[in-house]
Amino acid sequence: MDRSLSGLERLDFIRTRTLQPDLEYIFKHALTQEVVYNGLLKKERQNIHERIGLVMEQLFHDKLPEFYETLAYHYRQGQSLLKAVDYLIKAGEKSFKRYALDESHSYFKEAYDLLTNKPDKTTEDERRLIDLIIKWGDVHFFRADFIGFINLFKAHEALVESHADKEQLAMLYGWFGTALSRRDMPVDGYRYLQKALQIAGEVGDRKAIGYNCMWLTQVCADLGLLDEAVIFGERAREAANHFESDQYMFTWAFYISAYAYWFRGDVKKTTELGQALLDYGRTHSDLRCIAYHYVVMGCRGVAAGDFPTAIEYLKKCIQISPDPVLSHGARMVLGGCYLSIGLLKETLSTIGEAIEYSKKFGYEWIGHLLKHLKEWF
Repeated sequence: MDRSLSGLERLDFIRTRTLQPDLEYIFKHALTQEVVYNGLLKKERQNIHERIGLVMEQLFHDKLPEFYETLAYHYRQGQSLLKAVDYLIKAGEKSFKRYALDESHSYFKEAYDLLTNKPDKTTEDERRLIDLIIKWGDVHFFRADFIGFINLFKAHEALVESHADKEQLAMLYGWFGTALSRRDMPVDGYRYLQKALQIAGEVGDRKAIGYNCMWLTQVCADLGLLDEAVIFGERAREAANHFESDQYMFTWAFYISAYAYWFRGDVKKTTELGQALLDYGRTHSDLRCIAYHYVVMGCRGVAAGDFPTAIEYLKKCIQISPDPVLSHGARMVLGGCYLSIGLLKETLSTIGEAIEYSKKFGYEWIGHLLKHLKEWF
């Protein structure tokens, strides 16, 4: 191989890109690569991609997460479709943790397309598809793409009913109930979430119990069931403390509990939970958690009638939040703050983007409230 590479470099087809930490070559012209690649028979290309994937797994087994995207590409071009799906899902989860939501969504979509278009799907393939939809729920939620998740769930509802086990059902019904509530259908959302919580309790799935309790906290608060909201919030925080490495569960459980206490006018408890979010965010370098801290403190300012402080915190949240579900929610509260102190121009400029986003992705929960704010003019 060294002789072949040296010969190609001498002929000026390739050139050295880096020497350290590993020797790496690139084609001098992309056209050369394209001609060589297309000159191979499809079967040859597939075999080469497959071999590259296998060698990468052997060579980089101790740092595979760095190569999820590349491995997914080679196995997709090779012959191992299910390996490609597995690495695409891992790449999607990796991007999600880096706050790259659109990138994460693309990886999940690619994995989904591969699985749904696979001929002669086995029962294991069907269960793998259900697991993919559950994991994809995180991305839909933080993108505030509730239309997308509801359509995805409905497209596979028959599959879910026939192939999902109870652990999967507990999470799927939970995500679906949450999506319905964010589309301003809280009663339907509450019904599905209660169903999901019951299933999770039957099988003793503590994680699913925690997730569904935190989702129920918000729905109950929206419905005015504040005592229930507080109880569900306590159960959600208990589960989050048990699964402390699950950053999404911790962030949302503590944030949504603060939301319930805010509705009750309990400024002290709201502040306490907001501080817990900040502490966790700093300890784990979690930008999402810190952004949620800012919105909680903004809401605390609103409850205390301190609109200048509330505005300052909400603007910080919007500035650093990587997630539309939070940044547009913060815009809703910020617009209300501006309106309360008579800054009409700032109100309109703040809520305009959020209204358009809610129409496109089905975030009616804030969309309807923002429209009411606008109508007050």
